[in-house]
Formats: sequence, C-alpha cells, structure tokens
Amino acid sequence: MSEAGPIWKSDAENAIRRLPGVVGAHIRMQGSEIAAIFVQTDGSRESRRFVRDVEAILATTAGIELDYRKVSVAATPPLGPLLGATSAAGPGATAAARRLAFENVHLRTAGLSTEAQVELSLGGARVLGTVSGPATRGGGLELVAGACLRAASQFVDDPVSFSLGGLEQVRVGRDQVLVVLVRFIQGRSERALTGSSPCDQDDMRSVAYATLDAINRTFASLRHREPVEFVLRAEAP
Repeated sequence: MSEAGPIWKSDAENAIRRLPGVVGAHIRMQGSEIAAIFVQTDGSRESRRFVRDVEAILATTAGIELDYRKVSVAATPPLGPLLGATSAAGPGATAAARRLAFENVHLRTAGLSTEAQVELSLGGARVLGTVSGPATRGGGLELVAGACLRAASQFVDDPVSFSLGGLEQVRVGRDQVLVVLVRFIQGRSERALTGSSPCDQDDMRSVAYATLDAINRTFASLRHREPVEFVLRAEAP
C-alpha cells in the first residue's frame, strides 16, 4: 500500500537514493513521526557511514534530528553466500564455511495450528528448526523466521540468544524487499541485527534468506559445536 507522507518525505527519500552506494530507500511513517528508514546498499561503504549521511539529509531537508537507531541498512552482496554458493579455496573460503546456508523450508497448517520447518547447513552438517503457532493470516512468515533462528541456535556453543524482533515487506526503488529484524542477546548486551532479501515468488525462501542475512556475520564470530553433535530431527511443538 502506498504511503504519501509529509511533503518532505519524497525529497528526503530521493536525496538518500542519490548517495554513493545506495540502491534504494524507504521512509516508513507512523502518523507524523518517522517510524523507520530502510536503506539498501551495494556494500561499498560501512553501514555507519550511510547512517550518518541519512541523519544529515533529514536534518537539512526537514529539520529533523533523527534517532540513528531508526535507520536499517542492508547490503546486497552478503546474500550471495546464503544461497549456498561456493568459491575457490582461498582466504575467503574459511569465512564462507562459517556461514549458515539455507537448504529447505516447509509450512504446514492443520486446523488452527501452523508449523514451520527450516533446514540449515554448516559445512557438512544439517539441522532442522521447527516452530508452531496459531494459523493466522501472514503469521506463517514469522514462524519461518523463528524456525530459521531455532535451527541456527543449534550450531552455537556460546550462551547467546536470537529472537525475532520484526518482519516487514517494503518497497525499495522498483522492488519489494523483505526486511527482518533479529534481537541478539549476549551476556548483558543486546543488539538489533537487520537483514533483507528481494521478494520473489516464494516468500518463505525470501524470509529465510533475509533472516540469515541478519545473523550470519554475527554467527561467524561465535563458537560452533562439532558436527558430530548435530541430529537432523523435527522438534516437538
């Protein structure tokens, strides 16, 4: 659904899109206030530099002092490894091997309950994450993201937690993009991780890709369990 917004909104979005490395941008309003700003980039610059540029644009075009936490930056290049792409052995091969890869997704509805199953792999090991919930319209995609996070947690040996913070489909330029926000807790620290994936004909796969895009960089820095410990099975609802 289109969102007209205040007069300055279109000018600010166009100014953000003209920034070097920006592929698309969308400002989501809540009443007269900015709820979130989504920026898709080509990964050529650090995310924090884009955030500073967006803050400056909002200050100059609308006189708004923006809370930087409202800006979500998603880079297109990291999506490649999530699709299971392989590369020649080299310095990047080890990093790629520490990234989770999507294998499969299933969504089943029986009566008033829906169950999502997502299969992920790390090297030669595979695990299955399962999440159940009420059979609500549109709720299946949130279950898919939750099942993806549950599968990912089975590979982690550190005392951390991944939980779904939100999921939204937005228009960026001429394309529809799925954006996922994941809450990552480690000790007393909590961070918001964001990931995105262009929408295709299979929304469930797009959600899984966006979820992995959100967590894979952080996941690579964590301690992983040995593959012998993993068992491919469906968890009890």
